[in-house]
Order: sequence, then C-alpha cells, then structure tokens
Amino acid sequence: MLQIHRHLTPAVALQTSLKRLKELYRWGHISKEEYLTDYEESQHELEKLSPVEDKNKLPERLAHFLANVADAWKQATQEQRNKLARSLFE
Repeated sequence: MLQIHRHLTPAVALQTSLKRLKELYRWGHISKEEYLTDYEESQHELEKLSPVEDKNKLPERLAHFLANVADAWKQATQEQRNKLARSLFE
C-alpha cells in the first residue's frame, strides 16, 4: 500500500501546483502565455501518471503483483522496474 501512496503523491502535488498557478494568473502575477505553458506542462505530467481506475481493486491488484512479480515487471515503467529490483534485493 505504501507504493500506492508514493504513486498518488506526485498527482496531488501537481494538482496543488495547478491551483496555485491559476491563482497567480487570476491575481495578475503571471502572463496568460506563462499560465498556459505551465498549465500544459503540468497537465502533460498528470497524464503520465497512470490513473487509479477503481480504488476498491487496488488491494487485489497489489496482491496479484506480489504473487506474480513477472506481471508486475511487464506492466511497470523503467523507473518502477528499478524500484522493484531494489526492493527485491533488499
């Protein structure tokens, strides 16, 4: 479950950043061009994060991955594979 929390943290941080960005634009602290550039970059980063489809299925998926590391490896990004390998060797 700790891995799930680690996965959600970047999404929460990006959403918070988007809210602050919107405030800066509303208050006139940044230009429309700056706002749109930063907004698009943040949205792109959010899209990279895989959404959690159904929170009720997370424990089931985690149990499956723990039971079958090969499936986890196939579905993981390179960064996730590195973390998985480090965890397995620890």
